[in-house]
Amino acid sequence: MNEYLDLKKLHSFVTIAETGSFARAAELLSYSPATITVQIQQLERELGTCLFDRIGKKIFLTNDGRRLYHYGQQLLRLSEETTDALRVDGSLPGGRLRIGTINSLCGGLLPPLLQSFHRHYPGVSISVTSDTPANLYEHLSYNDLDFVLVLDEPVCRPDFASVLRLPMRVEFCAAPTHPLNTGSAVSLDALLEHPCILTEKDASYRRTLERALAERRRYIAPILESDDTGLLIQLLTQGMGYSVLPRFLIQDALNSGALVTLPVPDLELEIQLQMFYHTGKYVDREMQLFLSVASRHLSQLVQSGTS
Repeated sequence: MNEYLDLKKLHSFVTIAETGSFARAAELLSYSPATITVQIQQLERELGTCLFDRIGKKIFLTNDGRRLYHYGQQLLRLSEETTDALRVDGSLPGGRLRIGTINSLCGGLLPPLLQSFHRHYPGVSISVTSDTPANLYEHLSYNDLDFVLVLDEPVCRPDFASVLRLPMRVEFCAAPTHPLNTGSAVSLDALLEHPCILTEKDASYRRTLERALAERRRYIAPILESDDTGLLIQLLTQGMGYSVLPRFLIQDALNSGALVTLPVPDLELEIQLQMFYHTGKYVDREMQLFLSVASRHLSQLVQSGTS
């Protein structure tokens, strides 16, 4: 007995059962009478049973034939529903997306992106996981995520497809009352003499800062560390030292005058906003749509100069 049913043969069988005629079924399905006869013979052989009683010039379903007809109708209906659900047409998508990102993006770039996507495709449900880049890459490797969106130094892995790479400015920033806010350039030595507050060591822009300092044989020791960038910004506005943060995170505070940037020509920093999916992942319609919206939305943000 064949383990799988051929839907074409099943369709022929159901059509014969409903018309009561091999010839009529062949005509409706655009088969020759010989072809449809062979299909039923093969189906009976594969199932190991007889599906029709042939008495005179008439055909009747056997008990097994009636059972197959009952299930055959359901299988064909389910096949049609599945095809309709997966067919890319004018209908709105309604699947699910799993996005992995870092904490600072959750409070900055991601909310307007998700709002834009939901406005266009309200039927798609989205789950967001916040973690370190290293853990997010591991989740992506195990197919626990569809996309990973991070700020990091350029990541090149053969198992990851990079679908977005945008440069992002990283700024030294402080309250307007900070003693280094003199309206002129700040030397690296002068900067390092003052207390700073930083993100924790696993933050990519913290690593970028420390690597740049190491190349200049310098070292920075923060008086406070936190992975909550909202907390850092609040402390900065209250006059607690200076920090190093992506510009998009502090843009609102810069616009309101609560923070200023400190120009340090000896240490200009940049990081990349990157989005990946696993190369073994089938990029379905929901993923394609999110990629399109994300590329357009984030590219416009960078071009606008707010990053």
